Amino acid sequence: ASRLTPPTRRDLQCLAMSKRHIWIADTGEYIYCWSADTLAWVYLKGGYAVSLVASQTGDTLWALSRQGIVFSRAGVCPSAPLGKGWVKLKQLRMKCVAIDDCTAWLVTKEGQLLRRNQLGSSKPLGEPWQEEAANPLTKSIIELAAGRGCLWAVTGRHALLVRIGINGDTPLGTDWLEIENAEGVTSICVSPTGYGWCVNKMGAACFLPKACVKDPLSHGVQFWQVSLGQQLMKETSLLSTLKDASSRVTSLWSSKHAELDHPVRLVTCSALGVSVITSSSSVLLHSASDMT
Repeated sequence: ASRLTPPTRRDLQCLAMSKRHIWIADTGEYIYCWSADTLAWVYLKGGYAVSLVASQTGDTLWALSRQGIVFSRAGVCPSAPLGKGWVKLKQLRMKCVAIDDCTAWLVTKEGQLLRRNQLGSSKPLGEPWQEEAANPLTKSIIELAAGRGCLWAVTGRHALLVRIGINGDTPLGTDWLEIENAEGVTSICVSPTGYGWCVNKMGAACFLPKACVKDPLSHGVQFWQVSLGQQLMKETSLLSTLKDASSRVTSLWSSKHAELDHPVRLVTCSALGVSVITSSSSVLLHSASDMT
């Protein structure tokens, strides 16, 4: 496991990851990128973020500012893997965003669900929007997570939702399903191979098997609770960590979890591994090639 020292003294408020890079933004909305090739941080001037999302390839990086403006990283290419600048999306009042390969999902402050296809290095903003009318449940969403054709969400009351009915005929899906007995979720992500991770209000990270992420209606939702802040600092594979922890797995909401020496605030994952931001604004990375 690696501890990546952030190049800022401010607290960190968001985290994104691709197969070769990690992006963070601090409370000043300044954006920094760490590269697995150079093992160094770089400040990305000109963009501002309270939320960051990236595609697995790193071709697409979107930053959402406090004013609801979306900045998309432009000029990403083999000779400039971090891009060469930012372009703004014209629409304002965005609330949260997620990216799944070449598809972006957004929720507006009015409660609309939007989808934008064909994102990539040559089209950082993708194609025109597909959109659904605003509704109260969508308006309550404060975080989105997308991956492998799935869309998950966290609401302002920390409930966990999954979008159902996403297919070629209904690309926006048909409805939100609230996962029962899943109160207290604060952050969620989906790995490129279909696993899920979430964080609860106690600072514990919980692992979701593939079947639960892809088809919760058929398989239900089973959480494996792991003290990632603690476990990430041990020299073991992520799968070994989960096996070691399986004997003390509890529900997501049990107070009888292991004491956390590094409570987790945010979690994200990619082919590079699993990365977390702890309550002390440390950035921890565990390489997890055996899960990708």
